[in-house]
Amino acid sequence: MRRKLFAILLLVLLLCVACDAKPVIPTVLPLRPSASPLIPSSATATLASSQTPLLTITPTALPMVTLTPAGIAPFPGLMYKVGKELWQIDSGGRAVQLSEHTFDYLSLDGTSVIDLRGSRFSNEMWLIDLITGQQRNLTEELGRSLCCIARWPERPNTILFGSWPLQNVGRNSGYLSVIQADGSGFKILDDVNTFAGEPAPSPDGVTIAYSAGSTGMIYQWGSVPQSFEPESFGLSVDYLKSPSWSPDGKKMTWTAVKKDQYSVAIFDLSKRTAELAHSYPLTVEWPPAPIWSPDGRWLAIVVNNADSIKQELWVVPVNAPQDEHLLRGDPVVAYPVWSPDSRWLVSKNMLYEVGTWHAQPLALPPDAEVVAWINPAQQ
Repeated sequence: MRRKLFAILLLVLLLCVACDAKPVIPTVLPLRPSASPLIPSSATATLASSQTPLLTITPTALPMVTLTPAGIAPFPGLMYKVGKELWQIDSGGRAVQLSEHTFDYLSLDGTSVIDLRGSRFSNEMWLIDLITGQQRNLTEELGRSLCCIARWPERPNTILFGSWPLQNVGRNSGYLSVIQADGSGFKILDDVNTFAGEPAPSPDGVTIAYSAGSTGMIYQWGSVPQSFEPESFGLSVDYLKSPSWSPDGKKMTWTAVKKDQYSVAIFDLSKRTAELAHSYPLTVEWPPAPIWSPDGRWLAIVVNNADSIKQELWVVPVNAPQDEHLLRGDPVVAYPVWSPDSRWLVSKNMLYEVGTWHAQPLALPPDAEVVAWINPAQQ
């Protein structure tokens, strides 16, 4: 009898201990996909919204980024504008305001901007240091109208632009001119041909391409301007606009006009060959030059679509132009920006993964527009 009573008491005691025990909760570890799309699955979105570890993606040669319900946490080095303000993501992932005003011409290292002040018919070029806040009027004594500035990575102190005498302003970009960042060395490089669009300096540090009338022009430093002849590459077109150089300077593109169509003409300068890619109808707007990825493998093209009254963003692989991709079509497509490692492309605040072209919004203010992507290690 005592044994039975002891067994019953022992059973009751075990049941009480079991009721007081706490359940074991499994630990959820961060997810680290190696080459997965940037668009999260519903399971991933649920994890992120319940304050569990966030999905992280590690791009090549760039700091880690975080995927949140609001989008990809912006990379260090991204520069963007919000209204009239200019911002940058610092190395710690924090947004830092650089200026209360945005500017049209940003230096390639992101440390200075150029502001054209005045009217189209009478303006001056101001260089502003974003670090110190110092401002310098580079063209106070020129007495010329200015436009269409281009910086030259291989000549960091050289500024290319178009200029006219005040009394001769026309519907073009003026005469190809140059000035140094300290305000010295103003010179008109081509005083015969007025150009349109923007000049395109070559990575070789001596050559500049620009469009003059119906002719593509090439200027080599200290020489006489020469016309660029597409026929010598086996290509017949009506005229050329909007040049752009590959990062290694071995190829270049022009926007070619042929039979009432624009096309991107890709020229291989060493092989002396050329081919046309991505044809589209002529529009009254000047066609923007394609933007090369830093590795030279892709072209980002903004197309003015006259039929649908909107712009389109396309990417074209240089070695297989027929495999192009349409990324977006909007009333206005923002200037596309490549990441320094060529793994990402940004338009406005939308991030595309190169190759898959999956899209994910950046966690930036809704009206933010990315304008540059600077490698933090080079600043």
